[in-house]
Amino acid sequence: MGARLSPYGMWSTRSITSARWLDARHAGLGTDFDGGFGMQVVPAEIDTIADLQKLVPLLADKGYNPDDITAILGGNWLRHLLYLLPEGL
Repeated sequence: MGARLSPYGMWSTRSITSARWLDARHAGLGTDFDGGFGMQVVPAEIDTIADLQKLVPLLADKGYNPDDITAILGGNWLRHLLYLLPEGL
C-alpha cells in the first residue's frame, strides 16, 4: 500500500469547513474504507471507522455544540435513512 496522502489536520479542517458551510444539520461524514477511494487517501491517524471519534474535540474546538457533533458524526445520516427507508426495515 502506498503512502497516505491527506494529513489529518488538513482532512479534519476540510470536514469542519464543509460542515460549517452546509450547516451542521446537513453535513455528515462518510468513509470508503471498504473500497472507493481506499485507505491511501485517509489520514494515517484514521485506521477504522472507530477513529472518526478523534474529530469530536476538533469540532468542539471550532465551536460546535454536542448536538451538532452528534449530527455530523452520524445523526444526520440516521435521520435521513429513517426518513427514506420503509417502516419496519
